[in-house]
Amino acid sequence: MTQIKSIDAEDALDYIHINECFLIDVRSAEEFSQGAIEGAVNIPLFELHLRADEIPVNREIVVYCTHGVRSGKAAHLLLGDGFAKVGHISGGLDEMDLY
Repeated sequence: MTQIKSIDAEDALDYIHINECFLIDVRSAEEFSQGAIEGAVNIPLFELHLRADEIPVNREIVVYCTHGVRSGKAAHLLLGDGFAKVGHISGGLDEMDLY
C-alpha cells in the first residue's frame, strides 16, 4: 500500500534537493506571488485534477502550502490519481525558516 510521506519542515529543503523532487505549491496564485520555495510550480489545490498532466509520473512529488492542511489534502488527491511517490511538508511554510 502506498502512503504519503510526511516531511518535517526543518528537513524539507534538503530532502527535496537530495531526492530531486517535483515541488508543487498548492496555494492560490496570489499567495504564491507573495513568496514561494525556489523551483516550486504553482498548482492550486482546486486545479490539481485539471492539471495532472503537468506533473511528472517518474519523480517523487512533494506538495506544500501555508500550514500543511491543503498540502495534506493535495497529497491524498494525487495518490488517488495514481501518483505513487507523494509527500507533503508538515506544518507548511509557517514551520520553515526561509527568510
